[in-house]
Amino acid sequence: MKQKIKWLSKAVLAGVLAFSVACAVCLIYYNPGIHITNETGVTDYRWLSNSFTGTMIEGIAWHKTDRNGFYNDSSAPDKKMNILVMGSSHMEGTNILYEQSAPRILSELTGLTVYNIGTSGHGLLTNVKNLENALSVMKPTDYVIIETVSTTFFEEEIEKCLSGEMEALPSYDSGLLFELQKFPYFKLMYSQLKKWRAGNTSSEDFGSAQAPAEENITLSSYRNLASHIHEICEKHGVKPIIFYHPSLSLNPDGSATVYKDNNTALKLQEVCENNNIIFIDMSDDFLKMYEEEKVLPNGFCNTAVGFGHLNKYGHRAIAERLSAVIKNDRSEGDKKQ
Repeated sequence: MKQKIKWLSKAVLAGVLAFSVACAVCLIYYNPGIHITNETGVTDYRWLSNSFTGTMIEGIAWHKTDRNGFYNDSSAPDKKMNILVMGSSHMEGTNILYEQSAPRILSELTGLTVYNIGTSGHGLLTNVKNLENALSVMKPTDYVIIETVSTTFFEEEIEKCLSGEMEALPSYDSGLLFELQKFPYFKLMYSQLKKWRAGNTSSEDFGSAQAPAEENITLSSYRNLASHIHEICEKHGVKPIIFYHPSLSLNPDGSATVYKDNNTALKLQEVCENNNIIFIDMSDDFLKMYEEEKVLPNGFCNTAVGFGHLNKYGHRAIAERLSAVIKNDRSEGDKKQ
């Protein structure tokens, strides 16, 4: 009996030590952090304030959230906020160093104060749903920039977004599931199981897995979406900018092709232009970058070529294009005065 108890004690101790080592490794290898419901409604959820996160499975980077639970070098700019950036995990930028992110580079290029609330899972419609709260709470003075990786949406999705019936992304703020998030190894296992079961990545961050049928994509629903954005931004005295960043696919001959839905991209561009919304399609910028520098906007040294989140090259190209557009817009505004 004593031998069995001794053996069991050793087995339990070995298991505890192995689990502790696995969690310690995951602190730097895969540590996406813990998110909780955002009580301000600026985003559906936010990360814990002043928390450390890191990844080595897609890119290699480590970060610390600000006191608001977002990824910025300060939680409240000392001077007024000129530009608010909203987006998905692409803009969250946890796969690259903070200095390489589009919001940071944009601030350097324009000399304007830029605050980034990009949060994983927050696609275009989710951000539009939260736009009123975001502008009311964050109070940018000049621009709100909304990132999107997709231009294709079901009409029903747009209607729910505009009517307020769109469900918020869930968070576990207490209880067992909240406590389990404190162990990075559990989060890694959950992430791997989720990807294995789904067979692909999140539709919010990487575009809809299933394209809507043509009859479910009407220009009127896109007009309503653009009109809604315009009305909210006009109310708060800021100019909206939507930028779309499709991915590139490599051809057997070494050339690159833009992977996007031209039909819906043109629809979104048209309704934006008719509603005083600046629309930017990064397709040509990415193609030019590949042709001149032979680098892709997505993918890392530890991922498939060109697959996954925006890398430092994609962020740089986006920041440069946004900077040029904003400088031109401000210049045109000065001429009118």
